[in-house]
Amino acid sequence: WEHTVRALAASERQKEVRLALLLHDMGKPASFTQDTSGEGHYYGHAMLSAEMAERVLSRLSCPKALKNEAVWLIRYHIPASSISIPPTRSAAGYMLALFGRERAHRLLEVKIADNSAHSPRYAQRAEDARQLMHMIQDMEKSAPCLDKNGLDIKASQLEKMGYRGSMIAKALDSLLAAVICSACENESEKLTAYLKSYIALDKGAVFSQTL
Repeated sequence: WEHTVRALAASERQKEVRLALLLHDMGKPASFTQDTSGEGHYYGHAMLSAEMAERVLSRLSCPKALKNEAVWLIRYHIPASSISIPPTRSAAGYMLALFGRERAHRLLEVKIADNSAHSPRYAQRAEDARQLMHMIQDMEKSAPCLDKNGLDIKASQLEKMGYRGSMIAKALDSLLAAVICSACENESEKLTAYLKSYIALDKGAVFSQTL
């Protein structure tokens, strides 16, 4: 629990962030394994911790909105298939587009505090999260739009291009990320052209897997 205490001490005083940090590693004992060299691992502990936290907070009658946000932060405090989200403008733009301002900020606050409370070998991960935070803050000041409703392309246009269901939401997330990080102008024709290029090159595959 020393790590948890240090993480809490390093965090911003936001109740969602601090509650998530308090419970973010509670699944570690149950997920502990050792490899052939004797090194310990905690594969899947973020998901297990989120499930345990949801049960605990429900039992304690935690307000639903607070509980849901804390559980979400715990679930995603470790990327699913990557050590660290890369500190690039495209990654920052995608986080902002996919999660929105408040969640992107909270998730990075959790990552900064969590990694700052680990041994020095985790310092780069904390620095990566800080860089992403700064990039997102800069984008919030300069981006022409910060939500999908502001895009100069509508779901009906995507349907005509053959998109259906969840594919439409994913396409809009990708386009918003491109506009936020200045990879594409917020004009209907340019957004359509970018989307066709995006599909052809599968640009989102690598980053989407990190979440």
